[in-house]
Amino acid sequence: MRMIQKLRSVMFNAPEWVTVGVVLAIVLARLAVGSFDPGRFILAERSRVVLDEWVHPVTLYDQGYDGQFFYRYALAPFSADKPYGKKVGDMGVKVDIPTYRRGRVVYPLAAWVLALGQPWAIPWTLILVNILAMVWLVHLTRKIAIHFNQPAWLAWLPLVIGGLWMSLARDLSDLPACALLAWAWWSLLDDRRWMFLLAATLLLYCREASAFHLFPAFVVLAIREIRLRHWLATLWLGIPWLMLAGWTLFLRHLYPVGQPTLSSRLAAHFDWPFRGMVQGLVQDVFAAKILALVWVLGVVATGLWVFLVRRRHLRWTWMTVALPVNIILWMAYDVPIYGDMWSFLRVLAPVILMTFYFIIEQGVRIPRWLAGLSAVTAASVVWLTIWQA
Repeated sequence: MRMIQKLRSVMFNAPEWVTVGVVLAIVLARLAVGSFDPGRFILAERSRVVLDEWVHPVTLYDQGYDGQFFYRYALAPFSADKPYGKKVGDMGVKVDIPTYRRGRVVYPLAAWVLALGQPWAIPWTLILVNILAMVWLVHLTRKIAIHFNQPAWLAWLPLVIGGLWMSLARDLSDLPACALLAWAWWSLLDDRRWMFLLAATLLLYCREASAFHLFPAFVVLAIREIRLRHWLATLWLGIPWLMLAGWTLFLRHLYPVGQPTLSSRLAAHFDWPFRGMVQGLVQDVFAAKILALVWVLGVVATGLWVFLVRRRHLRWTWMTVALPVNIILWMAYDVPIYGDMWSFLRVLAPVILMTFYFIIEQGVRIPRWLAGLSAVTAASVVWLTIWQA
């Protein structure tokens, strides 16, 4: 009996340790299915690989994923790309849009640091960075829940966000980006402005598309500082954006004219409201994809319901302002994103996370039906991440 009580205490009071166990079990299962080859997480595309220069033994696929580009920049983050036919790249990887791929420097650089610059360790440290990011995200979510007098078990909410498991399974930067987003919000709640600016800068360097999620925070902060006539504090808010602009200009200088630009890449991801969602869904219909979309609809609808019910008592905070922005993004993503279950779940991961945070901030309990649906959806996604390449 005491053992059960102790186990229950650990589960609810130390969710970080539970997270370590769960994540390691899933990672080991995926590795076991792939003969313990960490290259299974990289998912290299046959047409983008120069085999004579590829560093590690690799399983090639007809369709690759972004992890192959993070792998290239983790191997040699400071080396210049060289011509590979009409493309550029290095370490055996052809990079499609270098200004876009190299701009997301935080994740591969963290893997390089953990590997102490040793190429043989990179496939493993890419996985390790995502494991640490998941544990950190759970830890921050626990602190955020307690801050709003919500139960500590809400720390497990990141574990039901399917896109984060898909990020882990394919060496993607969505997990570190969500952890940095949570760190930025916690820094604001803890009234640590400089830490917030650091977290925001790292987030933009990790995933520039996070600007959509960060911008509402800066609008709220700027209005507050201007009303208080804190002009210098208002100017400091420009630091992350100036850093991003400088990094973007450097990348444009680094790569030749004619390479696709970051702005063209981002603009291609949007379409008319619901058009991409509907057309993408019918492209490849299967049970897990329908379940995932129903779950996303349930989370967003719950957030919108809380927003409408409490509209007269809302404080205009980061999460409050971000909710309608996130809903607009959710409606406007294009067909390729919604056509691929892996894409729409991981791209929507920060939207789901921030919606959960908004519900926590408003002091509203997660409905039981949504908790159950979230658990079932997460289980189906984890099953796919273990068995699918």
